[in-house]
This record gives sequence, C-alpha cells and structure tokens, in this order.
Amino acid sequence: MRDTARTERGAFEEAAVSAAMVALSLAAGFVVGFSVWAVLSLSNWLVSLLWGTFGAKGVEGFAAPWLPLVACTLGGLVIGVWTHFFSKSPCIA
Repeated sequence: MRDTARTERGAFEEAAVSAAMVALSLAAGFVVGFSVWAVLSLSNWLVSLLWGTFGAKGVEGFAAPWLPLVACTLGGLVIGVWTHFFSKSPCIA
C-alpha cells in the first residue's frame, strides 16, 4: 500500500534533502569530535598536573611519594560510596 499523505518528490528535492542530511551529520560529527577532544585534552592535562607536578616535586618542593596511595584510596572510596547509594558504577548509565 502506498502512503497517500506523502507527496512525490523530484530528483532536485531528493538531492536537497540528502545534502542537508550530510551537512547535519558533518556538523554533529564536528561538535561531538571537538567535545571528545576537549575532554581528553583536559583529562591529560589534569593527569600530568597531578602525577607530574605534585607527584614528582610535591607541594612547594616537598616530595610526596605517598600521593598515589592517597589519591587512589580517595578515588576508591568515592566510587564505593557512589555504588553503595546508587547501586551502579559511575560509568554505567
């Protein structure tokens, strides 16, 4: 059966719709790609700051070899509390 509410389109209209969908896909891909790049760059900068700056030199030149132990313990506690109250890990939607 044919859908009677849909009007027939010519070749020009079909090409215009296809071009619009390609433009929309390119724009959405650019926004998503840029957002992912920005988040990963920020994450890389924070990791370098935490382990490179504070881990190697410590705060104000005070060496902190215990920093990884403290940071990982606090992170584990945060994830454990999150899982206890929300019954899901933070990464699962």
